[in-house]
Amino acid sequence: MNLDPWVVPFAVLSLVVVLEAIAIVWLWRRQRRWQRLCQRWRRIQEHQQGDVIGLCAAAVRMDERLQQLVRDLGEIRERSEVLRGGSEDAASYQAAIACIREGGGIEELVGQCGLTREEANLLLRLYGGRSPDVGDPDRH
Repeated sequence: MNLDPWVVPFAVLSLVVVLEAIAIVWLWRRQRRWQRLCQRWRRIQEHQQGDVIGLCAAAVRMDERLQQLVRDLGEIRERSEVLRGGSEDAASYQAAIACIREGGGIEELVGQCGLTREEANLLLRLYGGRSPDVGDPDRH
């Protein structure tokens, strides 16, 4: 068989060119796929950044609300301490209630505790005594 000396190198060169073309097409397709994946990951990242921004804003609002609640709680504690026994009125009412439980009447409450007759009547009704000015408490 008598082959032209250029046939074998030409065939090898053609095969190399075809293989390079296949490799180029394959690499080009891989590059496009990687670009699509990068775009997708970029969109996911942007979405997550938006979520993080929203969560940070919500955390700031929650912190502000928590600070307001702490301030409100402090005010409530202060008021509670005043009402618990820090005021003279509360002490005089406690003394009047003790007097009622010992059997004291309106005159004693007015004289010893410094209450008005109306306050004495009210405390007697609330804490078990009878008010002579009102009459029978069972009567309606």
